[in-house]
Amino acid sequence: MIITYLGGNSDFFSDAFFDTSGEFDANFLNASATRVVLQQPTTRDVTTITGTDFTFAGNDPTGGTVTGMSFSSNGVNTGTITGISWSVTALGDALDAAENDNPLPLGVLFSSSGGITVDATGASTGFDADDLSFLSDYITVPITINGSRFDDELSGGRGNDTIRPGANDGYDKIEGSLGNDVIDFAGANSNSYYSIDLEGADLGAATFNLNGTANTGSFTASGANTTLQNVRGALTGEEGGLEFIGTGYNDVFNIASVAGGWLQLTGGLGNDTFNLTLDGTIRLAFNWNGDMGATQGVVVNLATGVIANDGFGGRDTVNVLADHGGRLEVRGTQYADRITGSARDERFITESGNDTVDGGGGADMVHYDRNGLGAMNIDLAAGTASGTWYGQAFTDTLIRIEDIRGTGGNDTIRGNGDDNRLEGRDGNDLLEGRAGDDDLRGGDGSDTLVGGNGDDSMDGGAGDDDWIRFGVATGDITVIDLGDGRVEIQSSEGTDTVQGSEWFEFSDDTLTLSELLAIDNDGSGGPGILVPGTPQHDTLTGTDGDDTVNGGAGNDTMDGGAGNDMMNGGIGFDSMEGGNGNDTLIGLNGFDTLSGGSGDDSLNGGFGNDMLSGGAGNDTLNGGLGIDIMDGGSGDDVLIGLNGNDIMTGGSGNDTISGNAGFDSVSGGDGDDVISGGLANDTLSGGDGDDIIRGDNGFDLLFGGDGNDDLQGNAGNDTLNGGAGDDTMRGGQGADVFVFTGGNDLIRDFSGIVDSLEIDASLLSQANPQPLHLAQYDSIVNGNLVLDFGDGNTLTFNGIGSVAVLFDDVTFI
Repeated sequence: MIITYLGGNSDFFSDAFFDTSGEFDANFLNASATRVVLQQPTTRDVTTITGTDFTFAGNDPTGGTVTGMSFSSNGVNTGTITGISWSVTALGDALDAAENDNPLPLGVLFSSSGGITVDATGASTGFDADDLSFLSDYITVPITINGSRFDDELSGGRGNDTIRPGANDGYDKIEGSLGNDVIDFAGANSNSYYSIDLEGADLGAATFNLNGTANTGSFTASGANTTLQNVRGALTGEEGGLEFIGTGYNDVFNIASVAGGWLQLTGGLGNDTFNLTLDGTIRLAFNWNGDMGATQGVVVNLATGVIANDGFGGRDTVNVLADHGGRLEVRGTQYADRITGSARDERFITESGNDTVDGGGGADMVHYDRNGLGAMNIDLAAGTASGTWYGQAFTDTLIRIEDIRGTGGNDTIRGNGDDNRLEGRDGNDLLEGRAGDDDLRGGDGSDTLVGGNGDDSMDGGAGDDDWIRFGVATGDITVIDLGDGRVEIQSSEGTDTVQGSEWFEFSDDTLTLSELLAIDNDGSGGPGILVPGTPQHDTLTGTDGDDTVNGGAGNDTMDGGAGNDMMNGGIGFDSMEGGNGNDTLIGLNGFDTLSGGSGDDSLNGGFGNDMLSGGAGNDTLNGGLGIDIMDGGSGDDVLIGLNGNDIMTGGSGNDTISGNAGFDSVSGGDGDDVISGGLANDTLSGGDGDDIIRGDNGFDLLFGGDGNDDLQGNAGNDTLNGGAGDDTMRGGQGADVFVFTGGNDLIRDFSGIVDSLEIDASLLSQANPQPLHLAQYDSIVNGNLVLDFGDGNTLTFNGIGSVAVLFDDVTFI
């Protein structure tokens, strides 16, 4: 017997015959000697039963043999059953029994065709075996399950089953079951993550065994003996890994991972024992048990191996049998945890409690790169780390911690006198190493890196406008070009290696990379400045050549004149005019006004609320920090909002505009523009032209304007209005509102569960249109719902097979 899952609804068998209250109800649509077509009146799912010699008394089958079944929902095939030979009357009797809470006859029927194969390899969505769990206790033959390429939840029955989860794009959950089962990870890819969960299996205490080097594993419990095959593929995926979740009893984990592997162990309830040989990364997670979160803070001491409280009141034991260069991690709870490390190099993950983490010996890291964490303020010298977890404030106490991994926000991370590794990750971070030979890594965003004393390595990472600060003057350094964008800077503070930065700030000047490399290697001086400013309010004017104009402190007025000029306003409220030529204007600090003039200019506001105008040419405008107003002018411009609630206008030309963080207001203007909102709730308007508009995160308002536009809401509850033209709209995640006012528009992902629709009432002929009136305008074309209002105004819904889906979700405006 083969059950083929095609996607859309794992519960297709139940929805074919039973309503939401479990009542058996199916209407005959048509029948013959070889085929019966039924429809469940509540779910509207259609079932086609094929076979031989069907006979009927009225609509009731009286004889014949069932050889196959196929299922569909909203005109889309969801699954098939083949390889069977059932009496049609036996099937009817079994369905009647299931209605009366007796699935046994169905289980007998399913078991009558030999082994069962459930094949989801070609499915369009993930498969959830829990939807067939009402039968699993009554199936006595072996079950083989082949998972989809999406996120599945898989489990066997009472027999000796085989589960092949295959690859996934995020997470496969595999529940333990009775019998001598096999779980085979042969299809794992670099992104596949798997969780083997025994928490809900009620099997009693379990013993987990894993040897990543030998590529074998198993777990045993009362009535269950499961063999794990090809575990190395699951352990070593670049973006994946493997997880074991124990029972509610006293479990034993005998674990030897493999170099490059990643494994998480969740003991949950009970007094658990972890016998570990450290290869790769092994994480002990105490924040939940597979079903619910911890109820109290943990008390962990890796030096003694005693976990006095595992978050559920249990007492666990950690025995490190050997260390082959692996790493042990501990993840705490949302309560106040007390975690103490050993002499090894370890990592720790905290949540929202006011935790105390003592790294012990070794080079230990606390990493805060978790969902829900806001920007952190961390000072290793003071031993404090403050932030928010889903809005709840907390402060951790850090003792003998050398390394930090930051959040996706704008972190401030300061080291101590040890050799620190500080990782900013995403966001506009400030990293300060202080004394010691530090490794500072900014990551994405506009970061500021300060090495301090010692021989430091500093990498600004991706993102524009990374800054590296030094406490010495340009005349006191020696610069060596190491190639590939790496530079060695020698000074009294130490020998630092830097890369990935756009700006280098010294006590007397701020230089670009090219200016830094122009400094004599013996530290005798730097590049000349054609027009220097003073600490006063200066008026500075360049020549017709390629000038360098530095305003310094004060509120300066600067004009570069003709030529390709480099202008830096410095501190103060500056007004800068690039003039003719391809100019670079940097506001730096203060509320600055920057105008590029003609030419392909680069404008950077820096800190403060700035006004940037590109003028003619293909310009690049970066607002920097603060609430900025930017106008690209004519030409194909690039506008970057960075932080702050920015107002950006592309002007004429084919512009690229990114709001990034902040509540931004963006208008593309004329031309075919590409607009991205970034974080927070943005208002995005394409204007004229064929535009691409992406809301990204936040609750965004997207207006296509004239032209054939592509609107993508992405995450958050967005409102999408295509405007005039033939537009394509995709809401993405969240409860989205789609607005249709005319044109030939396409909605790619309308969900009747969460999304809503607004239609211009004037498009309908009714004086007071109601949702049911839409049935007068609908047709199904290639499986897609099309509403044709005449005069060239059509609205198409991709993947929607019935206009009834819209009735509860539409309003007329």
